[in-house]
Amino acid sequence: MQLNLDIVQVVSWAFGLVFPLWPFVLLSGVFQWRGRLLGIVNLSIFVWVLLLLMRAFVAVYSAPMLQILIPEPASTLLFVLTGVILIILRVSVPYWAGPTVQPSPHRSTRSASKQMRTAELPRTAHPNIVILEQRMDDALVRGDYAGVLHASSNIYETLAKDVTGSPSVNDKTLRQFFDKYRAKSSLPEPVLDYMLEVYRRRNVTPLAGHGSIDPPNISKRDAVTLAEMTKAFVRTEYRMQE
Repeated sequence: MQLNLDIVQVVSWAFGLVFPLWPFVLLSGVFQWRGRLLGIVNLSIFVWVLLLLMRAFVAVYSAPMLQILIPEPASTLLFVLTGVILIILRVSVPYWAGPTVQPSPHRSTRSASKQMRTAELPRTAHPNIVILEQRMDDALVRGDYAGVLHASSNIYETLAKDVTGSPSVNDKTLRQFFDKYRAKSSLPEPVLDYMLEVYRRRNVTPLAGHGSIDPPNISKRDAVTLAEMTKAFVRTEYRMQE
């Protein structure tokens, strides 16, 4: 029993030596933290609670306290006031900072893609192609690879009608007036053949050109390649037409 009492006395005396240094203890935790303000406040409150327990222990066992920084009872009063301020900060900081909104990966991808198109598309590009590129990128983000093929084909058809520049082709399919487009296009023949093949593939791929109960047979690799090549060919065509 005497041993237990001695241990309690030693602990209370130790706390009496540590508690008067509470300003240094709190500030050391703040300076070592490398997070946001809310994290600093949470850490400070945690340390403050530990110091409060020490002060209560000292008071219960009437242990002497070291008079080194701030004399008593001013030290304890300032300590309590500091705790009140920390609690007020803890409650108010979330309102200052506002709700933390994590950006959606899909939104970020679409925003970046839109900025890239705005920077890269020539001014002469038809506005409908901007809309179709957005649709193609959105389909790629969603994993709708048949939708990528559908949008790519529509981009080629819109590009061909814009370059041909004849009202007579507005209500025709790409295959019906492709020879006229080929005659005015500045793209190499293999590229033009590839564009026509994409249009043909759209008509036979499930969900790309027509409704179907079969799954689309187009992979992510094919869709990504198709999207990037479509953008490259569109930009090349417009720049060579300038």
